[in-house]
Amino acid sequence: MKLFDNIKSWFLRPMLFFESTKQKLVISIVFGIFITLFLISFEYSPDGESSYIQILKAFAYGIITFLVLFFYSYILPIILPGYFNSERWNTGKSIVYGIILVVSIGVFNALFSFKYDNPNNRTSLLPFLFAVVHRTFIISIIPTVIFNLWLERRLYKKYDSRAEKANANLTKSNYRNNNVRMIRLDEKVNLLEQDLIYIKAEGNYCQVYYLEQSNPQKVILRNTLKNIEDCLRCSDRILRCHKSYIINLDKVKRVTGNAKGYNFIVDEFSFPVPVSRDISKELLSRITHN
Repeated sequence: MKLFDNIKSWFLRPMLFFESTKQKLVISIVFGIFITLFLISFEYSPDGESSYIQILKAFAYGIITFLVLFFYSYILPIILPGYFNSERWNTGKSIVYGIILVVSIGVFNALFSFKYDNPNNRTSLLPFLFAVVHRTFIISIIPTVIFNLWLERRLYKKYDSRAEKANANLTKSNYRNNNVRMIRLDEKVNLLEQDLIYIKAEGNYCQVYYLEQSNPQKVILRNTLKNIEDCLRCSDRILRCHKSYIINLDKVKRVTGNAKGYNFIVDEFSFPVPVSRDISKELLSRITHN
């Protein structure tokens, strides 16, 4: 039972999912090129077939790999945004995603192979398709699980170690922001800069968390995070830390790290505020004032 609980806990551990179009495009291209070069080097085609035809087929398989990868990493998250929510992405989803991805590549490779790379001239599609997909699944399942285990451990260790260093510097910092500048979020909500904690986007609405007479409060505004961010450009301490969050750096009391990156923790709320990886290094250095 303990083993089952440990496995379940590992499957639920946070895991990164690449968010930017550039990252998804680069990964798709790299894997497509890798498959192409691997097949050219392996010389998988039957004897007597010209090198030119072999290279064309290798490129075809590489293009198939690229298209399937890009569809699953870019198009599918648009169709199923709830499932691919980066904040809820975990190791279990990553493994299932990897297996489905590999099997899908196997299906499209089998369809192409049956039509254009079928040296035995087999005429029954379903047995051929099943054989290719089954072989692809058997070959890929263990490497997929091992790769996810290795990646999760490596990223967790990396971000957790850096979070600990940031916490050590944060503890040493004696800086306190006593700025009494008023910030205007819309026609009705005006706050002291030092009272704002963080802001979370919810579609065309934003949840604003702040202090009122030292008590944590929340108000919902009909506004976009981009508009609110523009209203806060005068502050060098209230910054966008994620596509869905704005944080007051002076309210950060602790930094945690996991395989997805960093989270900021504030005293008033236990909810972790995620930090985008592309700006995490800058924000970690700024919260310490050292």
